[in-house]
Amino acid sequence: MKKLYFLLTAGTILIFGGCSSNNNSGNNPLSPINPIGNTGNNNNIIVKIQSQAGQNGVTEFDAQANQNITLDEIDVSETTGTNFNSQNQEDGTTVYQGNTWYAIAQLQGVASGMKFTFEFIGKTSPGGQQFDVTSNYTVP
Repeated sequence: MKKLYFLLTAGTILIFGGCSSNNNSGNNPLSPINPIGNTGNNNNIIVKIQSQAGQNGVTEFDAQANQNITLDEIDVSETTGTNFNSQNQEDGTTVYQGNTWYAIAQLQGVASGMKFTFEFIGKTSPGGQQFDVTSNYTVP
């Protein structure tokens, strides 16, 4: 069975870490695998997930919220064989712009059919309404 590896970068896993990904810009070297993904919804927050083929067999997962948010935590899990789980604390103050793609994870060993759950816990910005959104994603 293949092992799933999380690539760590600068002490965290690229969780909305300022690495935005805009697939419409024409200068993104990664090719989209699935540009939409599934969505979760809570307090009018919708988070879309997409995955892209990266270098050296890495798959990059990106997320896009429908409005400005701050994040306290992002949890990632895969349940179709690896039982991978990762809980990641965020600073709760960085504002992530709505309708902008951000890299949230880079994983090795990802295969078609794997099912991931991404849980986003945070607040709307401005407004400070708490949300807990779960987005499910199946790798095509």
